[in-house]
Amino acid sequence: MERKRIRHIFGIVSVLAVCLAVTSCTTKAAKRQKEFGKTVDDGDYLAVIDNIKANGKKLYGETNAFLYNMDIGVLYHYSGLYDSSNVYLMKASEIYDDLFAKSVTNEAAAVLTNDNVRPYRAKPYELVFMHQITAFNFMQAGKFDEALVETRKVQLYFDEWERTVAKAKKYHTDGMFHLFSSLAYERTGEESNSLISLQVG
Repeated sequence: MERKRIRHIFGIVSVLAVCLAVTSCTTKAAKRQKEFGKTVDDGDYLAVIDNIKANGKKLYGETNAFLYNMDIGVLYHYSGLYDSSNVYLMKASEIYDDLFAKSVTNEAAAVLTNDNVRPYRAKPYELVFMHQITAFNFMQAGKFDEALVETRKVQLYFDEWERTVAKAKKYHTDGMFHLFSSLAYERTGEESNSLISLQVG
C-alpha cells in the first residue's frame, strides 16, 4: 500500500515537472512575441534590437544563443543595415556549427537531466533562411563571391537532406534559395551554374 502511494506521488511530481519544463520553453517565445510584436508591426526594428540587447538574457535564456543572434541579424537586415546584419547572422552560423559538433554531448546531458539543458539548434528551414539573408546582404553590398559562399554552404545541406529525409517528404530543398543562388551565379558570370540552380529549384 505504501509503495503504491509513493508511486502515485512520484507520478504526480513527474507530470508537474514535465508541465513546468514545457511551460518554461514556451513562455520565453510567448514573452518575446508579446514584447516585440507591436514594435515590429510598426516597423521600428532598431528599437526592437535595443530591447533585445538590453533584455536578452531574460527573453532568450542561456540556451537560445542561436535565436538571439539570428533575430538581431534579421532585424538589422530589415533596417537596411546589411553589414551589421551579417555580423549577427554569421555569429548564429558559428553557434550552429559549434552545437552540431557538440551534439552528442548535449544529447547525453539532456537524457540525464531534461530537454531544457539542450541548446536550441536551428530547424532546417531556419538554417536556410539565415544563409539566404546573409547572401542577400552580401549581394546588396555587391559582394557576389561572398554570396556564393553562402549558397554553396546551403547546397551541402540540401545534398545531405536529399540523401536522408527527402523520401520521408520532409523539408529538403527551397525554391527561393535556389533563385538567390542563380542570381549570385549570374552576377559572377557563371551562366551554366545559374541555369542549374533555377532548374533544381
